[in-house]
Amino acid sequence: YASWNVDYLKYDNCNTDGTIPEVRYPIMRDALNASGRPIFFSMCEWGVDTPALWAVNVGNSWRTTGDIRDNWDYMMFNIDINNDFADKAGPGGWNDPDMLEIGNGGMTDAEYSTHFSLWAISKAPLLIGCDVTNMSAATLSTLTNPEVIAVNQDSLGVQGKKVAFASSQFPNASTEIVVANCSTSSKIEPKRLQWTYNSQDGTIRSSLNGKCLSINNCSIDEGAAIVLNECHFNDSQAQCQGKNQQWIVRTSDQTVISQMNGKCLNDNLKHGPNVDAYTCDKQDHQQWLWNVTDGTVRTKHDGQCLTVLQELEVWAGPLSDHSQAVVLLNRGNSGSESITVKWTDIGFSNNQAAVVRDLWARKDLGIFTGSFTSPNINYHSVIMLKITPTRKQILENYN
Repeated sequence: YASWNVDYLKYDNCNTDGTIPEVRYPIMRDALNASGRPIFFSMCEWGVDTPALWAVNVGNSWRTTGDIRDNWDYMMFNIDINNDFADKAGPGGWNDPDMLEIGNGGMTDAEYSTHFSLWAISKAPLLIGCDVTNMSAATLSTLTNPEVIAVNQDSLGVQGKKVAFASSQFPNASTEIVVANCSTSSKIEPKRLQWTYNSQDGTIRSSLNGKCLSINNCSIDEGAAIVLNECHFNDSQAQCQGKNQQWIVRTSDQTVISQMNGKCLNDNLKHGPNVDAYTCDKQDHQQWLWNVTDGTVRTKHDGQCLTVLQELEVWAGPLSDHSQAVVLLNRGNSGSESITVKWTDIGFSNNQAAVVRDLWARKDLGIFTGSFTSPNINYHSVIMLKITPTRKQILENYN
């Protein structure tokens, strides 16, 4: 590789001889170091051995996830996993949630802007994954925004991460249900992981808000989405009389079966973290372990928790000029809502004045104190900001 003047080596995980990554990857590291040429060493063992916990002295980047796919669910699944390891990354060693799918056609332009924003603030490698000879104007504009790229390339090298959540304010919002890391260290509010089953009426209710686990729109389709809705069971005026909210929890085989159509609550392994209703197959991705002590419901497949996905998120990370990069994300599946970032969530004092700049619009929005509330953000969309304390306060804080 050195004789070919290679600058970047991605070492994949295909067709191995079974040697564990902790042994196999250092061999290549040592060979590259001995070559005398600085070569970026990209480790790609698909995150199966949690390289973020051990690879900092081995590679320059490591995949934290399985392969990405060009759809919203997979993209968000990868960045959610990557977020769990935010504190493990830094200059010389980066978390890698896989390459960019922008321009490949499986998402909307707005979703691609979200994709790029989250990868940028997460300091992930920005590897273009589309045909660069056939890019649309929107794709080119997304991939070349200098202010967003500057966040990714900032010399401080601190990975941005989720710092705050909020639920949709729409009373009839259908909240997506996913499986997610059970650890509260990832800023998941514990009540989002807690459930109560009422065997008398068949409902499974979230401890977050008392809403009911539901098959979306009473769909009888294979793979119908599971959401959280206001409870309408036994309501003759409700769609399908609320039968889409009634379940049988069978302790004999650990399945959760819909009383509406007999299908099983299913951890959809093919489409990221989604949970859906699927024909029962008695496999471990349809078996659920109820923990009566902490209220969690875990999939037997990999131990992840049935989780209420709060729709509104604030991501943030510090930059070298004492500002904060911020992404306001509406990950709901419908609607348009404002999102507030509080200064106390991003390391500023409540009385601090700061300039807020929209990085996608490339314009200053004004000077704000204590917080900033965005205009409405469409679902699956973001506003990306740079929030910079006014110069007087920077001097006061850092002198």
